Amino acid sequence: MTRCAFLAASFLAGSALSLPQANAQSEVPVLIARQDIPAHTKLDETMVTPSRIPARYVQPGALSKTDQLLGQISAVNIAKGTQILAAMVSSLDDVGIAFKIPAGFRSFTFPVDSGGPLGDVRPGNYVDLVWLAP
Repeated sequence: MTRCAFLAASFLAGSALSLPQANAQSEVPVLIARQDIPAHTKLDETMVTPSRIPARYVQPGALSKTDQLLGQISAVNIAKGTQILAAMVSSLDDVGIAFKIPAGFRSFTFPVDSGGPLGDVRPGNYVDLVWLAP
C-alpha cells in the first residue's frame, strides 16, 4: 500500500511541476480580421482586432501592429477571424491607379512607351471606355 501511495504522490508531484511549463507559452501580438474583407479593399484599423495568441499558432508573416496595415490594400479575400499576413496585402504603389483617383473622377492615358502618369491598369481595376462615332 505504501508503494502505491508513493507512486501516486510521485505522479501528482510530477504533474504539478509540468503544469506551469505548459501554461508558460509566450503570447505574440497579431492582427485578426474583424469582418470579411473583399479583395481590392483599402484597409484601415476598424477592419482588424489586435489580439495576442500563443507563439506556436502565429502564421509566418502575420502582421502585429495596425500601422503596418495603414495605406495597404487587400490583395485577396480575407475571411473574418483570419490572421492578417503580409502576403495578403499590397501597398498603394503595387495596385495601379484605381486607388489614386478621387471618387467621381476618371483616368485617361494616351498610349506611350511606358505607363501613364499614375501607373498601369491592373487586374481588378475598373476602366471606362469612350467611343465617339464619326
